[in-house]
Amino acid sequence: TSSSGSVLILIYPLFVIKIFTSEEIFNKVLTIMKIGMQSNFSVQLYGNISVKTTNTTSGILDNLKLIKNNFFALVTEKINPLIKHYDDRKSFLTCEIWKNELTLMKLFIEIGDALSYIHDGPSEDKHYTHGDTTLDNIGFKDGRFILFDFNLGFLSDGSTKEDILNFIRSTRYNLQKYNLLKNRNIKRLLDFLSNSSCKNGFQLVQSIIAYYKEYFNEDLQNHEIFNIISKQPIHTI
Repeated sequence: TSSSGSVLILIYPLFVIKIFTSEEIFNKVLTIMKIGMQSNFSVQLYGNISVKTTNTTSGILDNLKLIKNNFFALVTEKINPLIKHYDDRKSFLTCEIWKNELTLMKLFIEIGDALSYIHDGPSEDKHYTHGDTTLDNIGFKDGRFILFDFNLGFLSDGSTKEDILNFIRSTRYNLQKYNLLKNRNIKRLLDFLSNSSCKNGFQLVQSIIAYYKEYFNEDLQNHEIFNIISKQPIHTI
């Protein structure tokens, strides 16, 4: 089950099925996913099904009282998790985001792009948050970092800053946890983001671009910087 305790997750070699017990959570996740899919860095939806059944039986079940049984499910692409967990509660990072400053910038700029669509929402008066932007809910596929698991997302009044703060804190925490926060440039980048005033995904992307201009090359255009960073390879462990 997921952290929300209301989803059964079935993982297959090429796709993932998520079965929901709550129609409300199903509809919310479906809405957020469709918005997020505008980004190449948000998990892609393959299909969904919503079935409401009636409390009818026949044959030998005529005298058996059954509660109303509904079925709600999503099918998504399968991605590689950034953090792998084992039954003995041990976990480890699956790619080297701590060795190369540009790789960590890639993580922030790509997930920032995914969050920017969710935070903008479907209209000016509707903004969504992810609700749990930790490294546990980020994976990678085909050289891209990808955001997933929107079960704790919710319709916001426009305040999405907590998603950004949680993302930065989770990255710092996990690098410290695995004793990987040794590179001075990695610390510099995390401090830069912690001291920034990012309130949404778009501003996080802009902060990474500003950081690149300050420490790498200030003469490039924003889209050129985005392309350079996003082309950085992901080195798996």
